[in-house]
Amino acid sequence: MANLLDWNTLHHKVQAYLDPENGIDKPQKAFPILMVATLLNVSDEEAEDAITDGSMDRGVDAVYVDDRDGRNSIHIFQFK
Repeated sequence: MANLLDWNTLHHKVQAYLDPENGIDKPQKAFPILMVATLLNVSDEEAEDAITDGSMDRGVDAVYVDDRDGRNSIHIFQFK
């Protein structure tokens, strides 16, 4: 179970992803990028390109097609 130290670590990582000049002006926008980059071990740019969050996203917040290692894997994310 997560504790206060875990929460603080996550909070600081999300804060580091904030970039108002590029439209990442809220933690809610930074968190998905951090998670995709971290979970899939991809660059921040690749993670940001995977974000689909918007009014017409049908509940899907990110999609990443991973063709590394000669296999195609589709990762679909929904964040709350």
